[in-house]
Amino acid sequence: MKIYLLDDGKRSEFAVFAADVGVGYITRNDNKHAQSGEP
Repeated sequence: MKIYLLDDGKRSEFAVFAADVGVGYITRNDNKHAQSGEP
């Protein structure tokens, strides 16, 4: 099983953390429609 961290904030420290713990790191090219909750 492969685990991925999806980071909508594109934070470099999250990329480092993902590499340190051995999980994949993904960011979105476009954050459109990535909002949670009420508009």
